[in-house]
Amino acid sequence: TGASRKGFMNLDIRTLVFILSLTGITQVVALFIQYRVDKTYRGVGWWLLGSAFMALGFVLLSLGPMKTIGVIALFGNPLLMLGRICLFIGTVRFLGKSEHAWMTIGAFIGFTILYYYYWFGQDNISGRTIVISSAIALFSMAISYNLLFSNTKNYSGSARFTASIFFIHGCYLITVIFYTLYSRPIHSYVDYSPVQIAAFIIPTITSTLWTFGFILMVNQRLSAGYREEKGNLQQIFNTSPDASLITRWEDGLFVDVNLGFEAMSGYTRGEVIGKSTIAINIWRHPADRQHFVAALKEHGFCENMEFEFRRKDGSQVVGMTSAKIMTIQGRPHVISVVRDISERKLAEAALRESEETYRSILTASPDDITITDLEGRILLVSPAAHAMFGYEPGEELSSQLLDFLLPEDQDRARSNIRRMYQGGHPAPNEYRGLKKDGSFFDIDVKSGFIRDIYGQPSKMVFVVRDISGRKQAEADKARLEAQNRQLQKAESLSRMAGAIAHHFNNKLQSVLASLELASGCPEAEDPAKYLIMAKQATQRAAAVSMQMLVYLGQTSSQQEPRFLADLCQDCVVLLQGWLPATLSLDVVCPSPGPVISANADQVHQILTNVVANAWEAMDETRGCIRISLSTCPAAAIPTTDRFPIDWQPQGVAFACLEVADTGSGIAHADIEKLFDPFFSTKFTGRGLGLPVALGMVQAHGGAITVESTQGQGSVFRLYFPELSDAMPRLPEAGVPASEPAGGGTVLLVDDDEFMLLSTGAMIEMIGFAVLTAKGGVEAVDVFRQHQAEIRCVITDLTMPHMDGWETLSALRQLEPALPVILASGYDKAQVLSSTHPDRPQAYLNKPFGLQELRDALGQALGIQPKV
Repeated sequence: TGASRKGFMNLDIRTLVFILSLTGITQVVALFIQYRVDKTYRGVGWWLLGSAFMALGFVLLSLGPMKTIGVIALFGNPLLMLGRICLFIGTVRFLGKSEHAWMTIGAFIGFTILYYYYWFGQDNISGRTIVISSAIALFSMAISYNLLFSNTKNYSGSARFTASIFFIHGCYLITVIFYTLYSRPIHSYVDYSPVQIAAFIIPTITSTLWTFGFILMVNQRLSAGYREEKGNLQQIFNTSPDASLITRWEDGLFVDVNLGFEAMSGYTRGEVIGKSTIAINIWRHPADRQHFVAALKEHGFCENMEFEFRRKDGSQVVGMTSAKIMTIQGRPHVISVVRDISERKLAEAALRESEETYRSILTASPDDITITDLEGRILLVSPAAHAMFGYEPGEELSSQLLDFLLPEDQDRARSNIRRMYQGGHPAPNEYRGLKKDGSFFDIDVKSGFIRDIYGQPSKMVFVVRDISGRKQAEADKARLEAQNRQLQKAESLSRMAGAIAHHFNNKLQSVLASLELASGCPEAEDPAKYLIMAKQATQRAAAVSMQMLVYLGQTSSQQEPRFLADLCQDCVVLLQGWLPATLSLDVVCPSPGPVISANADQVHQILTNVVANAWEAMDETRGCIRISLSTCPAAAIPTTDRFPIDWQPQGVAFACLEVADTGSGIAHADIEKLFDPFFSTKFTGRGLGLPVALGMVQAHGGAITVESTQGQGSVFRLYFPELSDAMPRLPEAGVPASEPAGGGTVLLVDDDEFMLLSTGAMIEMIGFAVLTAKGGVEAVDVFRQHQAEIRCVITDLTMPHMDGWETLSALRQLEPALPVILASGYDKAQVLSSTHPDRPQAYLNKPFGLQELRDALGQALGIQPKV
């Protein structure tokens, strides 16, 4: 009985394993068919591989009893584990997750080592059963867990079903594990209990069920995907800004339209569904519909065909149409997409008009208009360029713009283009253009960018003008102006020379006549009065020289903040006693008024000279001179008839001293000559009044403007920079002159023999001995010989070989504390503005008298003035 039972059990297990292998093969076939039909999702291929490994494992286990090939049964159970691992990997990937590859591989290797340990290390069927059951139970539970706790909303039912199958199978295997642990050891597979034998029956059922679950999950997910895709397509269909519509092929009946169609056509969906395109008269031209239908018949589709459609309100719309014939529910339909391109067509028409206008401008322009890319390669030129540079049409294309400039100008042109890229103002630039024949000519180039729709530079445009004619005209004009200036200069110099000769001859005549009278007067008569007359004539001649220096700008003065109104009022008191009774003087100088940096004496002389000029304009008739004071901004100062011509205001606000008269006025042609020395419309050599006034105003940083109408009088406006943050100082009282003590020797240095004699006599009259030297070299020799007795040196500034500064330095090397007086006919402030390291103790302005010489000696010798 025992033998027959053992045989029965062997037969049963082999039969069950064989049935399991057939079941596994069936499952492989089912999964293979599913895999061939749809490879959309990851993991299905792993399920197929896992089922294949499990089917192969059961086949190998069924071949175990065969003596010849029974050894291959050793690989059966590991293949079962490997198959369950592949099912786990497939499930994880199907769910869109990633498995922990090294943990999975490690688990498989660990279980496989244990399995073979219980085979070869110690032959223990119970151990092998526990290892295999544990491995398969572990991965079954992992599959169940992932299916239950992952996002499977589109196939949750099939996922829960499949998870429950794996969970049940895993629970059964756990039962087998515990049963095997607590039951007697198994010595042979024929010793399997019914619980353990069920391990060959339950997989037949569960594997079939989970295979069904896998296929069901795939199909449910595909179905959900199709529904979602259909929903997405419907949403796209409805939300597309373009008009989308579906019509039946045979009769053009509307099946569906989207919101874009409603917006474009003006019809609502309810107004068109069930009607044909002909019924609602949407085609503006019937021929367009025939052309559309013919294209669909021939090709089954059409792309980007432009047709005109009629809206509900009768207006026109241009649509770009793409369509395709598709079968829906067994009937052919036309799916069309129409894009409203009406605005684009209008823009294209406007662009064509703009291009035509642009082309007309290029053709008509007398200038060369050149368009290049951003690298400077020429893309287009106007016809004028061919005549300008001598090229045939088309020869210039793809050439570099800079090739048409002289090489010497190309670096400057590159620099200007870079500045344009950096946002600099594209000001016109002048270059020399290079013609095809090698000659060059002057051109003026204006440049800029052509920008794209995003505001970024896409091309460069250059407008080139031939200015060789203009440059030649400018050169001719400059030459004529230079010639005119030379003529005017010669006229002015001639007038100045004649006037100076006239003035000095008058003064010299007075000197000569006075000296003749002094030398020839009777012994009983005192000649002193004639000498005084000669001295006065000499002083008047010196005044003329000083006025010339003022006019030439070779003078400067000490200036300080003063109220201009106070200076004017001081001068007005003198003017009122000086002007004739036939003239009225109207003064409007509000106090305190503007503050300027001024030299009081020069301001008095300026006002006196301008008022004197106004008086002369009256022709000794009755009239009025008006003096007024105000302020004005720099921008309000006129630029016409303004002197000096090149003057530019340096400041924000200016004081304006205005002198207006009711005289005869000035011809406009004479205004520009008013400030020439000795110019007058009355007679030659009138004087230096206005030129001296201009020189002094210029020394104050100001200017003079003239406004005059013949027969209506003239207005002279004198502008002085206003001081906004300075307080005027009261004028200081004069200091009494010093009186030098006589005694000692003075060394007198001058290259003029008469100056040595006359000045030496004056020095002796003061009480000093005199040594003379005719120049700086001789002065150094004389000083070496008489150094102990010389108390002071008076040296002229302008001398040959060694001037006054050099003489001063040479003497100071011999005696550093030596008092020196510098004498010159130039202005004191101008002379002493030199940066020469050695400075004199005093300065004598030629011509000088006895008192000026006495004061200079007192200052040089450090004698305190008498109080």
